[in-house]
Amino acid sequence: MVYRGSDIINLGDLLLHERLAFGALIGVVLTTGPPGGPAVKQMLEQLAAELGADEFWAIVDEANAVSTGPDHAHELATEVKRRPVQVLIYTAVAELAMPGSICPDEMAVLDELRRLWGLEERGVSSVYRDD
Repeated sequence: MVYRGSDIINLGDLLLHERLAFGALIGVVLTTGPPGGPAVKQMLEQLAAELGADEFWAIVDEANAVSTGPDHAHELATEVKRRPVQVLIYTAVAELAMPGSICPDEMAVLDELRRLWGLEERGVSSVYRDD
């Protein structure tokens, strides 16, 4: 995963607003896409294991307690300024959206993050988009 090569390896390195953005965006992908079943559950478990399970689930719970939905997640994302954190969040969200295929709502989240943070396309939209 791309975030392994970033300066941020441990979720414990994230600042509070970055933690909330990470968790809220994970929540958005989980609620905007079609029910993922075992593939999404497996990807969640893999992300949690790679990033630190206790910290991962604490962040997701923390964000769920305060996030009010996609608009709030976007607002939180605008506060994430550190490039390594942006890459970590984007990559985690993209990988979570990928089991099976990325639906249009998930693609919209990824497109918005790329625009917001000025990230170069990483081949995700060209592979999964129908246009």
